[in-house]
Amino acid sequence: MIAIQKLRIAVSALLLSGLAGTALADGSLNTPGSACVATGTNSLFVRSDGEVENLTASIVTVVCPVDRPIGPGVTTTILSGDVFVIDQHPTLNVCCRVMSKNPSGSLVPGTQDCSAATSASYQHLVLPAITDEPTFSQFFVQCTVPPVSAGIPSRIQMVRNTQQ
Repeated sequence: MIAIQKLRIAVSALLLSGLAGTALADGSLNTPGSACVATGTNSLFVRSDGEVENLTASIVTVVCPVDRPIGPGVTTTILSGDVFVIDQHPTLNVCCRVMSKNPSGSLVPGTQDCSAATSASYQHLVLPAITDEPTFSQFFVQCTVPPVSAGIPSRIQMVRNTQQ
């Protein structure tokens, strides 16, 4: 987790220094599922392969961070994304959406995409874009992960955010 935070700081510094130009401001970044955190008193299990899974008997709401470049020539206003998940629950799905929130509390929620059915193979969720102009807004991905079923957990493998 510390290595991911150091990488984010290094990328942010590079963007702010102008050395990265607009290449990253109009592109995609992958983040391992292990960067996602459970909300409230819920918990997630971080796997050694960088994925995160729900081992509890309850649905867990998850927030996955998205770094938003802010600075001359690199400020983004549009966020879309992709999430790769494993859905092991027979009746509930993994659902995700992109979101933006500014310090005043205003939320800009995106449209959810959900897994299609139980599968031991990954499913690709495509998250429609949102637009949020204020530079003081933060971007993130929000997911709900179903509870463990028959001892087999559902999980988030990776989040890809695309910003313009």
